[in-house]
Amino acid sequence: MIDNFHIKDFSNGKPQTIVFVLHGYGADGENLLDLTQFFASSLKAPVFICPDAPFPYEFMPQMGRQWFALSDRNEEKMLQGAEIARHILVEFIESNLKKFNLEYKDVIFIGFSQGCMMSVYTALKLPQVCKGVLGFSGTMISTDETIASVISKPKVCLVHGSNDQVVQCSLGKFTGKTLKNLGLDCQFHELPNLEHSIDERGIKIGQEFLKL
Repeated sequence: MIDNFHIKDFSNGKPQTIVFVLHGYGADGENLLDLTQFFASSLKAPVFICPDAPFPYEFMPQMGRQWFALSDRNEEKMLQGAEIARHILVEFIESNLKKFNLEYKDVIFIGFSQGCMMSVYTALKLPQVCKGVLGFSGTMISTDETIASVISKPKVCLVHGSNDQVVQCSLGKFTGKTLKNLGLDCQFHELPNLEHSIDERGIKIGQEFLKL
């Protein structure tokens, strides 16, 4: 269950777009809250929702949250954790769609790092196609699972720093190529001299992509 979340409403009380902003491993929803102001003007009457991931960060439980554990990088275990988190996230998404009288076609995901992984993983398994996925510094949780279980094919934009030492840029590039091969409208942007973060270049790319 997602107990805590942060909202930025740029819709004057009548949202037409709902954006779920998913934070990275060990952070929380507030971590990306300020990012929403840069993307609001690209969207039609948006409300941004930045949930805290459902589980305490395994190394410092009192300091952050996680979508799934990474202390054991066994792919099967990561998939199990991601699947649990996906069910929790989808329940949260659907409750907010009902609250704001919106549909999956009005949904956008913005994710960073593990939040990018969850955004891609969740969006491709939705029963209906969402509007789009903007992912920073992330990759697929499992190539085989992604290829085998695609239900929806939203537009995707992936942005990755060439100097990322946390999630290698090559992983992001491979994710983009895989999604394209699966028939998704997917663009990949490699940003030179950028580490594991989001900079002005990435924000500008995101702003253009979100004019869907």
